[in-house]
Amino acid sequence: MPSFRARAINLFFRKQLKPLPLADMEPEKVRELMDSSTLPFAACGVLAETITSPVRGEWHRYKDADDQKTILYFHGGGYVFGSPRTHRNVTYALAKKTGIPVFSAIYRLAPENPCPAAIEDALAIYNWLIESGREPKDIIVGGASSGGGLVVAFLQALRERKANQPAGAFLYSPWVNLKGNSSSMNENEATDPMFHAETLRKGALQYAGDLPVDDPRVSPVYGEFSNLPPLQIFASESELMLGDAMMLNQKAQDAGVTSILKTESGLVHAWPVLTPLMPEAVRTVDQTVAFINDTLRSV
Repeated sequence: MPSFRARAINLFFRKQLKPLPLADMEPEKVRELMDSSTLPFAACGVLAETITSPVRGEWHRYKDADDQKTILYFHGGGYVFGSPRTHRNVTYALAKKTGIPVFSAIYRLAPENPCPAAIEDALAIYNWLIESGREPKDIIVGGASSGGGLVVAFLQALRERKANQPAGAFLYSPWVNLKGNSSSMNENEATDPMFHAETLRKGALQYAGDLPVDDPRVSPVYGEFSNLPPLQIFASESELMLGDAMMLNQKAQDAGVTSILKTESGLVHAWPVLTPLMPEAVRTVDQTVAFINDTLRSV
């Protein structure tokens, strides 16, 4: 059974977020709303450094950070909103618990910049990290929701370019099937505390732009998975995107990729972003830290 805090958070989102017609709202209004709702509980002792050129993002570093290694993180927000600021709770926690600097990326948002703009930005940031002296084997990539989908699309883009892959990737409730046709989109309509299926399907069109929603760049679950690095995937059994995570995990395993799917019962979408508010979020972040440490040691 979910913790008391998890159940309270579910109720909050069910009352405050789920009724909002996010896909019909002006993007700037949604961004303003989400940025103003940022949680003020980020881990102490982590320093933030804003980077504006040649790429954009924030470095999050804890004392004595190992600058030879990097966690490259992509925020969620339906490809329309979100920023490093909205995900500082989880990126600060990762920086503190691993002792590895986190680069929390800023990428162009839809609908002004539809797919593949975000993928192009992800590639540019990755190349910048390598040109700055980091080795691909010392980089772990992660993301939540649409940020998780962007990570998979980015890995597939590296594969197409025959470029060196990072050591691994962790994905929180990844949005990888924007076609919205998984069974959980219907079965979890009532249990998902955050979203309605129709909201996600409308939002998908904003990101797809002129591309079909099942184009692998938009919905990377339809792309190629061979030769991708190890994946650690998390999803709630109550959320609409459970089917995305399950399909992703199966496709990766079928292609010979090391992929582990961890599910939790009764939690909100992308719950690790809410660390340290709920014990389940702290536990998942700790599992991510173990994956990061094990993966970087094994390469």
